Amino acid sequence: MNIRKIIKEEFDDFKWMGKIDPLKRFEDFFYGNYKTNTSQIKQGDPGKYIKRDIGWWKNWIHDAQHAHADFLEEIEELNNMVQNLVNPKDGSKNYYDLSEDVYSYLSPSRALNGKSIFQDYALTIQSAYNMLGTFADDNGLTILQVLDIFEDWLDKREKEGKPLHNQ
Repeated sequence: MNIRKIIKEEFDDFKWMGKIDPLKRFEDFFYGNYKTNTSQIKQGDPGKYIKRDIGWWKNWIHDAQHAHADFLEEIEELNNMVQNLVNPKDGSKNYYDLSEDVYSYLSPSRALNGKSIFQDYALTIQSAYNMLGTFADDNGLTILQVLDIFEDWLDKREKEGKPLHNQ
């Protein structure tokens, strides 16, 4: 009986949390109406400075999400290739081909504007932190959680037929 009373009393102390709307907080952040809780330099306000449509932002979110997952997969693939390259089992031409593959993995690519695949992933992840890191830090979220909130907010705006910017 006492446990129920304690739980009820403690639960009542946190009812205010149900009134917090992460999508509204994110909207305030996106448009620059957000007050940062951290002492770090405030970054963000992407909607204030980058006027793109919902589709562009969704593509940007997906690029950032995929960069996190793909980066690790590419590192593992490179690690496997390098392990085979530095521990040859014979003198075959296969190792020459493998050395070329490792070299191309690490080399800048014209398709990636002169960056390697690893630099491209790192830059994509860095842009997410530059854009949304303050919001993540202030709200105790990971950047991946913030990307999910961002996408939910964009879906809501799209469903409501609200453009991101008034032109």
